Amino acid sequence: MATDLTLDGELSLLLTRDCAASAEALFRGLTEPELLKRWMANGGGWSIVKCSVEAREEGSFHYVWRHAKSRKSLSMKGVFVAFERPTLLDIAQVVEDDEFLDEEWTTYRLAPLAQGTRLTLLQRYETKEERDEVAASGVELRTDENLARLDAAVAGL
Repeated sequence: MATDLTLDGELSLLLTRDCAASAEALFRGLTEPELLKRWMANGGGWSIVKCSVEAREEGSFHYVWRHAKSRKSLSMKGVFVAFERPTLLDIAQVVEDDEFLDEEWTTYRLAPLAQGTRLTLLQRYETKEERDEVAASGVELRTDENLARLDAAVAGL
């Protein structure tokens, strides 16, 4: 199962992956701290040092990663704009580290299939240039790795 990338309009990317897990299990993996910790630490010396989630519409979340050697931190915090279990999460978030600050808007849609779930992420950007830069960066490969870890972390739920 690979993640497909499609340009969607002038400011958005659409990333699609078919997952083995159910929509409910994937939704839990996107909203429950203990499950988030299983798949969001992406190796390479990074670990999650904070993971708090208010799993509801207008609820907030805050994740912080720290690199073991460099001690650099990466923070992601935001709010659930829409929260419809188990099919829709719409989030507004800010990602920041020592060198950058980026606002992001992402919609997760989970659609049951005969076997598993189709998960789509719609990522919206402020400019076409920013969207195109992200699209050219190999975002679908990183997203595929992340979603594969998510799918494995919630297997059997």
